[in-house]
Amino acid sequence: CYLPATFYEHDLSLAFTDDSLNREIEGRYYWPTIDADGNKIIKVNMGMAVSYLPFFGAAHVYCKLFNEEANGFSDPYHFAVQFSSLFYFLIGLIFLLRILKLYFEPKVVFITSLAIIFGTNIIYYLTNGAGMAHPVDFALIAAFVYYTIKWHQNQTFKFTLYIGLLGGMITLVRPVNIF
Repeated sequence: CYLPATFYEHDLSLAFTDDSLNREIEGRYYWPTIDADGNKIIKVNMGMAVSYLPFFGAAHVYCKLFNEEANGFSDPYHFAVQFSSLFYFLIGLIFLLRILKLYFEPKVVFITSLAIIFGTNIIYYLTNGAGMAHPVDFALIAAFVYYTIKWHQNQTFKFTLYIGLLGGMITLVRPVNIF
């Protein structure tokens, strides 16, 4: 809801949902929480919105080119969010394989990758549960671990920056991951 509220409604305060015509939209798409002062707030962190942003932008371009409804919630946007799950999973798998190749022979790396794909619930998060934080977390944490290993091998500013940015994004996507 952050992205449509920002780019289409230009209103993160969600004041546009006060219009009686927008009541259904409010309940279905924005589900705000009312604070003690009566203000509407988005009750989730914006980390996933940041991760969706490139895909949201691609869906917007598609909608404009093919005269689809450009509102942040139409089918192209849903597809974009679902595709983002696959994209982030593949990025995470690449980083995991890079980590494993540092310590194990190729046979072990291959078996481990098959175990991750078919022995976990990732297939659910790439299909019915697409759009949830799990594939994004997987990618960010795998990259974080990889660059932490690289930093211990060669303490450069570049690796320090990567670790800091990834740690911040990990926390933004799911705050409890700071632990």
